[in-house]
Amino acid sequence: MVNGGENIKNSDENYRMKYPLDVLNKRQFGYLGDIAHKYYNFPGKYDSPCFNEYPSVNGSALRTDTSYFIVMEDGQKRIMNVEDESGNVNKKVLRKIAKYRDNMRYTFKCPVNSAIKTSKSLENCLTCLKLSETDIITPIFRPIVLVDSREILNNILDRIENNYTFTEIEAFEILDVVRMFENNNHEMLEKICYALPKINIDSTEFFKLELIFGMRCVIHKYAKTVEDIKRLGEVIGLPNTKTARQFFEDKLFNEGKAEGFSEGRTGGHLEMAVKFVEKFGVDAVADASGFSRDEILKHSKK
Repeated sequence: MVNGGENIKNSDENYRMKYPLDVLNKRQFGYLGDIAHKYYNFPGKYDSPCFNEYPSVNGSALRTDTSYFIVMEDGQKRIMNVEDESGNVNKKVLRKIAKYRDNMRYTFKCPVNSAIKTSKSLENCLTCLKLSETDIITPIFRPIVLVDSREILNNILDRIENNYTFTEIEAFEILDVVRMFENNNHEMLEKICYALPKINIDSTEFFKLELIFGMRCVIHKYAKTVEDIKRLGEVIGLPNTKTARQFFEDKLFNEGKAEGFSEGRTGGHLEMAVKFVEKFGVDAVADASGFSRDEILKHSKK
């Protein structure tokens, strides 16, 4: 079975993905960052990914859910740190996010916007915390809508049934809709999974692949049994789907040939590799293409 990049053991005991909503958050912003940024209506414009692990002074490694660069209207470059919290946001959570913010400020020497996605009511969440006389952390909150959830789901299902062509932003909502329900999530999961193979999207093949891999995370969160996980994986087409990594490698090779680039480490292939940096990040492109980070970065500045 294709695993889309996460390590899952084959035994039933260990089959269910650990922290599937965290994995979903990482996939959404790691592979579909520009679309996710627009969908959640965050400030500025998506620019590029940045790494998410930051060693602290005492030697521990602070790891964010996801972080990336944005550019504001005035041209200022900032970092967007987005955390997905399934529990009520309290002092502990806000102090954790403040540590992430401080480490990213130190690393990149630029301002940081902190944001929290949550399915909990804001009435039960701490939305700001005074850390000192001059430092108050006030993250941007993006609650997963719980009102009108059935209407939202039925609207999606009706449009799929009527062969409506979704935009990427509209289709992106499919990854959140099951989470909008306070109970019986597994029933809503069944409906969306059986509808998903019929969806029409005005998009690239890469987006469609990532929609399937994102839905895989939702299945692991809300399916009742391992048998249900396997069955719904078959329903949405996981066994026949390439990983996003394989898709990228094929695209890099085939587009390079289509544009007349010869095989091997040519300037043409390097140009193709550079084109994918904004979407995948320099480290992933370097690993997949065989070029070094320095080669890619140097060529991208030309």
